[in-house]
Amino acid sequence: MKRLTKDDTLICKGLGLMIMLFHHLFYRMEFIDMYWWHFQISGHPIIQILAYHMKICVAIFVFLSAYGLTFSYTKSNPKNTKYILKYIFNKIIKLYELYWPCVAVCIAIGWITKTRIPTEIYSSIGQFIRDLFGIAYITDGVTPYVGAWWYISLTILIYIVFPILYKIMKKYPIPILIISFCLGIVNFTDIPIFIEIQRYTFIVMLGIYFANNNIFNKLFEWSFKKRILVFTSLSLLLLLLIRFVKSFTFDGFLVVSIIMLLLTLIDRMPITNKIFKYIGIHSGNIFLIHGIIYRYSFIDFIYSFKYPILIFAVLLIISLVISIILELLKKVIVKTKYKEKNA
Repeated sequence: MKRLTKDDTLICKGLGLMIMLFHHLFYRMEFIDMYWWHFQISGHPIIQILAYHMKICVAIFVFLSAYGLTFSYTKSNPKNTKYILKYIFNKIIKLYELYWPCVAVCIAIGWITKTRIPTEIYSSIGQFIRDLFGIAYITDGVTPYVGAWWYISLTILIYIVFPILYKIMKKYPIPILIISFCLGIVNFTDIPIFIEIQRYTFIVMLGIYFANNNIFNKLFEWSFKKRILVFTSLSLLLLLLIRFVKSFTFDGFLVVSIIMLLLTLIDRMPITNKIFKYIGIHSGNIFLIHGIIYRYSFIDFIYSFKYPILIFAVLLIISLVISIILELLKKVIVKTKYKEKNA
């Protein structure tokens, strides 16, 4: 199977991460007086309206996750239940290897700044443990310490059910795509985790379908790059307009348009390519860490820059620096353990 390369995926993650930062910084009305804005529609700041619809970032990460899982699952070639369970276990452990160091960093920042002291945030040790293992959003409907960590719960659920989804998509791809699309049209629950499942099931299925059927390869070979630019630009504009009317419903198609347009344009911009790729490498850490910075511990500092572009840049740079330091510490710890083991 031909597919998006690892670099392509990192570039898309880099864009998704930046969209997410913009979404989180500017979609809340409670922060609207903390930065400069002028333009509005019917009394609503345009930047707040745009930021709200930047929630598409979640769909980008879900799609890329399902797309990548399809290839890794196919490559692992699990022969029976034992191998399938081992695959799921390894994926969850790898997720914790990303999640737990970031949790430690956030708790340290919150404790040092006295803005997020765990004993004041968690109602019980049990709730802390559930949050630590990434299941608090499933059991409690909330992630108490940092709100954005709800995505860890969704990721764990995707890992657990992925072998089943992969199997049914192999047998009945089109009917399953139609059913999962229809599932996301009408809201029928108020349970938080089920709301997210309803929103993103179609996007998971679409990611599997694109991987199984080489759809990106076919799309890029469909015509010349100039025609791809025109087609994807028009599709992107149309789908964005639709999203303003009906959020989430067509996010899967919007994600595909964003990825195609990005990868078509990025070939012509080598410096931007490298920047997006580098941010993509650190996207996991930044996603988990940025919430404690902009919303709790350094909220006044972040928004003191007043202009949205500066606020965005400052949060990105601070989060990126922390991520770089964290990765260096991980390498030092691993190297120290290796030396001790072989001493």
